[in-house]
Parts: sequence; C-alpha cells; structure tokens
Amino acid sequence: MDPSTAQRMTNGPSEAAVTIMQRTYSVSMSAPPAVRTIEQTNNWQEKKGVIANILTKFFGSRPTDEDLIQKRILPSTYPLMPLRLSIIEELCEWLEKNSLKTEGLFRVSGTGTVIRDIWCTFDKEHSTLPEAPYSEHNVSSALKLYLREQPNPLIPYELYSATLSAQRKTGQDQIDGIKQIISQLPALNYEILQRILSLLLKV
Repeated sequence: MDPSTAQRMTNGPSEAAVTIMQRTYSVSMSAPPAVRTIEQTNNWQEKKGVIANILTKFFGSRPTDEDLIQKRILPSTYPLMPLRLSIIEELCEWLEKNSLKTEGLFRVSGTGTVIRDIWCTFDKEHSTLPEAPYSEHNVSSALKLYLREQPNPLIPYELYSATLSAQRKTGQDQIDGIKQIISQLPALNYEILQRILSLLLKV
C-alpha cells in the first residue's frame, strides 16, 4: 500500500465528498408525462394532428453529431488526453469565478465547436483557457467531456460492484460504504474527485 493511500484510509475522505455522493445516490428520476398516441384517437383529423405533432418533434429535435458522440452512438473524434489535475483545476477555477449562480450549469449543453476549441488547449502540459467570451455551459461541457473521454472512469471498474452496493444502502451503512470506496481510489483520481466535489457543493 502506497503512503498516500494509507494516509487517506487513516484520515478518511472529507465530509463534503461523502455528502455529495449520498446526494447523487438519492436522486430519483420522475416518470415522463403521458403522451396522446395515435391509438387513443378515433377521429381522422385528430390522427393527422397527432402524426404531424410527432413528426414536428422528431425533425425539430434531431440530435447533432456531437450529441451522438456524447451518447457513445458515434465514435469519438477527440484525441486521447491524459488525465491531469491541472486541467481539472483550470476548468473548476473558471467555473467558480464565473458560473456559481448559473441555472442548469451542468444540465444545459454547450456549443460543440466551442467545446472543441477548449479541448484543443488540453494537449499542452500547462493548459490555460484563452481569453475568450466563453459561456458557462461551454466550459462545464468541456469539463464533462474531458472526464468522459478518459479511457478509464474516475471511479475504476474494479470498484463498480462496491459502488452499486453502497448505492443500495442507507444511513451510516451507506456512509461507511462510500468512505471505503473513496479510500481505495488511486491518488490522482482521489484528488480530482475531491476537486470536482468541492465545485459541485458550491453550485
């Protein structure tokens, strides 16, 4: 066991890290509202209206190539970038200075071309965001993209079962499970997770 891991197991993860992971576990998705279907209509004019509405929604909300890449439907066109704390720090600092009051900071997607411009700064050892009028959503999307494009997730695959197990627990058992998972993270992953969680607690 390396010294940094031993120290984490002794000191334990921060309460902030445990708290926000608990919040993540407790999020529940509400069911979408019912949609009137063709089978539920008897009048032909109503059927045409329903069909027109379906087609309008379909063609009006066709996903972009960038959306399909994010959903892993299309292969990524981004070059592989190593996982570096300096990049995470740069993006988190920018968001803390400019975006803490932005509604839907990580829910609303940015513009693909702008995100790609930000991505191009990541291949430098000491990346710095150029002085440009970036929107908050472009920078938050660049942060998500950087993590998503890593070949290995921030919480390694070998801890996947333990993470699911902790998610199913409640109370102190869940807290203990989260602490155990965090204590087993590689040193770099641990530092990055702490930095991201500190940002999420502020937004």
